[in-house]
Amino acid sequence: MGVAGCSGSTGSNLEITDRRYTYDQGAGYGTEYLTVENSGDTTNVRAYVDLVSTEGENEGEVLETYDRTGIIEGGGSGEIAVEMAHYLSGYERSVGVEPTDRPHATFEVVSEGVPVRADGSESGSVESSIASYEWSAHQDERPGYGESLNWGISGGETVEFEWQNSEELLIDLVLKVTDEEGRTDEYNSWAGGPE
Repeated sequence: MGVAGCSGSTGSNLEITDRRYTYDQGAGYGTEYLTVENSGDTTNVRAYVDLVSTEGENEGEVLETYDRTGIIEGGGSGEIAVEMAHYLSGYERSVGVEPTDRPHATFEVVSEGVPVRADGSESGSVESSIASYEWSAHQDERPGYGESLNWGISGGETVEFEWQNSEELLIDLVLKVTDEEGRTDEYNSWAGGPE
């Protein structure tokens, strides 16, 4: 596994000034943290990581692309974290940033246990207002806990919910936001179950 270049969109006033990578080999995922400087106006930013093959007949081809949006203030900088699959070998990570018209979905889990509470009010867009917040939760199948569970949760900027199986320890909480123009973005994070 190697590290390839950084790029900013030509003429976009966006530049990656720092990057760092962490991974959890046991879980099979990693996170590329990109510090982005914006010398232009406040804008929605798409940060992306391409996993580029370094071996065999697919050498040089992009195997997978992961991305994440953020809002970077004009004249300032911010960090965007892009989560991705982590493989032991056979690829390098190439990163870049560009302006986007997609909104930015994000939330904070403000209370874990039963019930789980999350706040998505920091989601937004420079281009348009957020028209809808769609929440869902997914429980992985774990030995002794039965089937995987997937369900939608009603809520707006904030959500509070409980689930039937209080034995479950973790859920994957997902927020999908849609702006007034119909553009979407999703964000997910693990939330703890009952304490």
